[in-house]
Amino acid sequence: MIASQTIVTIKKGGGSYRPTPEVTVINDDLIKQAMKRYYEENKEEYKIVNLDALPFNELRVLNLSFQEIYRIQNLEGLHKLEELRLDNNKIKKIENIGHLVHLKWLDLSFNAIEKIEGLTELRKLQDLSLYSNQIKKVEGLDNCLELNVLSLGNNLIETYDKMLEYLEKFRKLEVFNVAGNPFTKKEQEYDLHIIFRLKNLKYLDYSFIDDAMKNKLEEKDEFKGAKLGRQQEIKQLEERDRMEREKAEHMKKLKEAKVDTLDNIVTEILNDADYEKLKWIKGFEAEVQKFILKFNENGDILKGLVVEKNEKKLEQIKKFTTELAQKILDSEQETKANIQVFQKRMKDTFRKFENPEYDDESELYELRDGTETLENDLLDIEMQFIEMEDNAIKEFTFHLDDYIKEMCKTVVDIFEKLKADAGVLKTNVNKVTQEELDRFADYSSVENPPDEKAYTEDQEYFLENREGVLSVVSTFIENVEGKIFKKETEITEAIGKFTKDFTDNLKEKQYERNRRNVNNIINLIIELREKIEKQLVQDREDGYSNR
Repeated sequence: MIASQTIVTIKKGGGSYRPTPEVTVINDDLIKQAMKRYYEENKEEYKIVNLDALPFNELRVLNLSFQEIYRIQNLEGLHKLEELRLDNNKIKKIENIGHLVHLKWLDLSFNAIEKIEGLTELRKLQDLSLYSNQIKKVEGLDNCLELNVLSLGNNLIETYDKMLEYLEKFRKLEVFNVAGNPFTKKEQEYDLHIIFRLKNLKYLDYSFIDDAMKNKLEEKDEFKGAKLGRQQEIKQLEERDRMEREKAEHMKKLKEAKVDTLDNIVTEILNDADYEKLKWIKGFEAEVQKFILKFNENGDILKGLVVEKNEKKLEQIKKFTTELAQKILDSEQETKANIQVFQKRMKDTFRKFENPEYDDESELYELRDGTETLENDLLDIEMQFIEMEDNAIKEFTFHLDDYIKEMCKTVVDIFEKLKADAGVLKTNVNKVTQEELDRFADYSSVENPPDEKAYTEDQEYFLENREGVLSVVSTFIENVEGKIFKKETEITEAIGKFTKDFTDNLKEKQYERNRRNVNNIINLIIELREKIEKQLVQDREDGYSNR
């Protein structure tokens, strides 16, 4: 409750510290060194009682420039990181940062990276620098649509056409750097093409795109003729982007509701080896397609209902977490108020001893005893909050279970229909198979069959084993029924375990917060007592000198 935000950085330039390149692996010691160095340089801005008590999971900014780091690793606990600087190292691959979903600024300039990858989950990324690497192709940024600044200068990109085609969907890109790539040396007017294609750019290669540059673009015949077509193309791209965003949002909701893999059953059925063996049987493929159509209809109903119920559940979770966050803030404010009252009392007492004639040490002893009262008060506030939070979580869990039960019941009800549809499929497939076997038997019994054969040699070989055909059909149906049962179990279990996962996550955060707060309280009390003892010693020394 005492330290609410942690920022770690190692500054570059301007006479600031630049570490000796001895460390080659990112580890706890390296991060701690950066943390301590930063707070030592910014004592006035951040009042930290004990640096060792600060958890890594509160870090917002981490700068590890010039460290001879060869691989990105050991960043698992830094989930709140918003800015990561790893420039001027020896990194060859972008990896192990997909969990840093809050990252907004990533600097990987001056490394040896050959491919843009590992950024799929970084949807909040706004500033990305890959300046001076060994990149040949612009890729791997499809989900980073919030990019506002992108630096790809001094790489190995040979042409700009495919690069621009790829980057046109980045509507928020305003600052772009490609200077130093091979194509910039071969193409004298590459900048005009970039400005023409990336309409929202404001800066290119460190230069502001002014009216003179835009007028120059308008005067070029090659751009005049393409302007109308480009406007239409841009509209199409915007429409495509809108549809892709809607699709991505829909898939996100399906995933949150645990029904995103429902359609996999259809894919598995159509890829079943037995389906390939049987689909030439007259009427078999049509029956399977009717089942799939019915499955998709019921599946869409299932997804719609479960997503709707899940949205209501998420609304309640958001409301609960917001209320809980406010209660955490209230508790922190109460703690802070108690500390401030005591610090004022201590400051007023110390001020009295600035008068050489004042020597009432009893006030200092009372103040020292008061630290015990303060410690108990602060710990009581913390324990009371934990008790309140436990009760709130317990009560909300019961409320949450009601939504979970509703969702699971919906899944079970719809899957009963799917099972019934599978039963109809079984009946109809057995019927058309029997009919095909009967036709083959009649065909085989004819002494002089017509010149045009009704079956291929492989089909005849297959149908001659009647029991074998029925066994394949039976296995196919069993597989369909098994897939339905397995998917029902998978979905209901995933939905059912949400409450436990949610409460476990809350408990983990509660434990970490409580551990941190208790440590901070203990360290604060130690610090206060040391100051009081120091004042006592000083007062005695002053008393002796006055004698």
